[in-house]
Amino acid sequence: MWLPGFSSLVFMISICCTLIAAKDDIHEASDLGLEFFEPKRGWMKVTSPDGFFAEVYISAGAGYVAVSGMINGNSVTSYEALLSIWKHEAGNSAAYIREIKYYVDRSADITTLDNVFREFDYKPEEEDEIPEISIKRGTRLYGHLWESLRGTSYGSDAINICTEFEETDGLYIESIDFGRSSRNARWIKFNFAG
Repeated sequence: MWLPGFSSLVFMISICCTLIAAKDDIHEASDLGLEFFEPKRGWMKVTSPDGFFAEVYISAGAGYVAVSGMINGNSVTSYEALLSIWKHEAGNSAAYIREIKYYVDRSADITTLDNVFREFDYKPEEEDEIPEISIKRGTRLYGHLWESLRGTSYGSDAINICTEFEETDGLYIESIDFGRSSRNARWIKFNFAG
């Protein structure tokens, strides 16, 4: 026997679940107020009046994005700005992004990377050059390091890229590469599949 209002309750629950699962559209770069400057050696400066700044390199054919010196004025999320930049410059869907490489400049993320380097017997306080290290999704041996790297601000952005937008629905982080190419050039790269 149905209780009065039970069907209304079921309807409300289904609406709430749909709203929770809804994903956003990626805003156009112009809607975010992003301004693009002529590339120098392939790197393009992108700013906004609200304080966003990044130097970005894009290879549309390879699905590759590199980001250096990103500062976010908090008017827009850094990961949505990055996807908007990709769409503006590459001219295709954010679903085609396969690699995002960040040059790490945030102190908490530098600390995390240095701790992970030590797990691989590197001494970041002494070594300027550390070769690329890769950790694949689902690895048992380095699972705790995978979680540490996903916990960086860049890792959080990579997760949000995969989960927040309709256009990137189905993308996931397949592996994380990281290394150091000079004293102040630590980097982390998220490789996507989907």
